[in-house]
Amino acid sequence: MYDINNLGNYYGLQRFGSERLVTHLVGKAILERKFDKATEILMTCTTKYDSKFSREIREKLRDIKSNPNLLHEIPPGMDIEKNLAQAILRGKDSISALRTIPINIRRLFVQAFQAYLFNKTLSIAIRDDFSLNVPEENDLCFDVYDDSLIFGKIRKYEKEKPIVEYIDCRLLDYQDILSNLVKIDLIRY
Repeated sequence: MYDINNLGNYYGLQRFGSERLVTHLVGKAILERKFDKATEILMTCTTKYDSKFSREIREKLRDIKSNPNLLHEIPPGMDIEKNLAQAILRGKDSISALRTIPINIRRLFVQAFQAYLFNKTLSIAIRDDFSLNVPEENDLCFDVYDDSLIFGKIRKYEKEKPIVEYIDCRLLDYQDILSNLVKIDLIRY
């Protein structure tokens, strides 16, 4: 029997696009304001899991302006790609083309990149044996207002400069989450 002190709770593959793992790459391109690249990734990037037909369609989408009849070949499962292709054929720029995708889907791209960064950070923390329960200098954490687990603003943890108004600053652990006592004030910056 093994003792497990830290168990990483990673985001699963579905967050990144279960078969075509490009969702986080699109999110990264959007955050970098590389909208042409985001559009290109969505339309043309293939993986080993793509079917031969899908790879052929995506190869043709690289030059949609020379293949306008391709719109009739794009299958229903590629509706995002079809929307982008239609917008490009109408002369729209990449930002306008991306805006043809519903906002909730566009947000998923950015959230997928956030999840990717979280997974990478968690992997490094576990590999390097960082504490996942006690904050270290410059960690971002919630200020704890009282023992009822009501959390306030996120701040950098400074061991030498505690903020007197707050009782504690600590990271959530799995017991906090399971207790159903956690309440987080959502603050927009």
